[in-house]
Order: sequence, then structure tokens, then C-alpha cells
Amino acid sequence: MLNKTIKELHEDLISGKVTSDELVKESIKMSHEVENKYNAFVTILDDAKGGKVTDNLLSGIPFGIKDNYSTKGILSTGSSNTLKDYVPFFDATAVSNLYKAGAIPTNKTALDEFGMGAFSMVVVEDMTNKQAAALEKQIEGIEHVTDVLWYDDLLDISVPTEMLPKNLEEAFFNG
Repeated sequence: MLNKTIKELHEDLISGKVTSDELVKESIKMSHEVENKYNAFVTILDDAKGGKVTDNLLSGIPFGIKDNYSTKGILSTGSSNTLKDYVPFFDATAVSNLYKAGAIPTNKTALDEFGMGAFSMVVVEDMTNKQAAALEKQIEGIEHVTDVLWYDDLLDISVPTEMLPKNLEEAFFNG
């Protein structure tokens, strides 16, 4: 259902072929499927409901928000443990503009910490010491990877995917 352009989805909403509630539910369902496979979200807004459909192209359309955007009343961590419990009291202008257009938020997407890196990151949360040691053993011979591999105090790990050989990149993303 969501494999269409925004324009096509808006036309389906206007014509009644689909409701905003159905799109939002599908987006949440897909978010959970992707999260279970790739750990791609910081927050999934399970309570999101469809919205009013107007002439605005974005009205009633679900969308995801990078977790470095401030979202009033919604956890906004910047994918960092420093902000792990931060719930802002204001919306970023870009988010506010999407709300004004009638778009419906359904998730907050993960990113490298604070969105400051230049790489696509694999973030593995709450690794055991044994898992971390096994990962280090797998990548120890790969040039430059160990230079940018880091842990935080909870043994979450981040690795730039561009530096991984294809077989290891696939292992990260496919379990």
C-alpha cells in the first residue's frame, strides 16, 4: 500500500481508495518489521492515528522523523545515550511545517550519534561482552575499521557500513 509516490497516495486518499488511518497503521506495521530486522528506529509511534485529508499533498500521509529533530512530547535522543530520556517541549521548524501540512508522524529513525558522522552506521545495542569480542575478532584485520569502531558504556556498538566487506555488512543487516 505504501509503495507509491506521495502524489499517488494523496490521490488514493482523496478518492477514498484508502484512509489515512489505514496508511498510518501500515506504516507502523512496516516500521516494526524493519525494526526487528535492522534496528532502524529509536521510537515507533504505535498510538499514531490517521488525520484529516485536505487538498494539501501531505495531509493524511505518514512520515518518519530523523531522531535528531526535536519533536514536542516525543522522545528525541539524537541516537545518543546522552539524551536517552530527552522529550522536548518544542518541535523543530521542519517538523512543525509537516504537522501544519497534515502529515502524520509514525516513527523516529536511528542515525549515528547526533547525526554528525559521514558514514551509514550499524548500531547494535546492548551487546554482551562475548558478542563484542566476537565482532572485534571478525573485523580486526579490516583496514581502518577498528579505528572507528566504538562502544558506549552500555556496550552499544557503532560501525560504519561502508568500511565493512560485503559479507560482514550482510551479516549485520540480516542477523
